[in-house]
Amino acid sequence: MDLSQLQPKAAKFILDSMGEKKEFHLRPVTLADEVWLNENFDDISDVFDNLRMDKIARIVFRLLTDESKLFFKTQDVDTVDEEGNEMTIKVGGVKMLQMAISGYSNKINVTVALLECIGFSRPEVLKEDGIGGDAVKKKLNGM
Repeated sequence: MDLSQLQPKAAKFILDSMGEKKEFHLRPVTLADEVWLNENFDDISDVFDNLRMDKIARIVFRLLTDESKLFFKTQDVDTVDEEGNEMTIKVGGVKMLQMAISGYSNKINVTVALLECIGFSRPEVLKEDGIGGDAVKKKLNGM
């Protein structure tokens, strides 16, 4: 397979732990993302082999489209600390995403979408001559 024919893939996932189902979109991985991954993670395979959800959430947040990231903008959250003191804290970004990922199904949705984006799933192939499409997908799925 000619690597120049591979097309980066966007993905989406649904979180349902916030009282309603909400769809989020991941953009295709870029060279800048690959550099960032190499700079921030010693062994990316360890992240997936051991399902390190804290690190997966960080990678997912980076790959969220700007529109999806807006859902996780910083906001004041009322909470109670371990001594029972009421307080307001600011939460946003990766921390808020981590708070939104609750339960096995949400963890799976997020992880599968990330794997698709990174390219661990079978890529879609573009045919220069326009031939292929469904036939190429069927062939790849049958491998």
